[in-house]
Amino acid sequence: MNEGDDADDTAIVIALAAGGMLVVGGVSGMTAWYLRRLRLDAREVLGSSPDE
Repeated sequence: MNEGDDADDTAIVIALAAGGMLVVGGVSGMTAWYLRRLRLDAREVLGSSPDE
């Protein structure tokens, strides 16, 4: 294996790590948004905020 292969492998690992972080960030962001929607819907149905 020459140094060019090592550089390619490193680039692939970095790209996979960046893609993984984007996916995790997107999923957690969508989950937070969805939970916020559920909380707002529950507040409308109950007629009061769940914090009370």
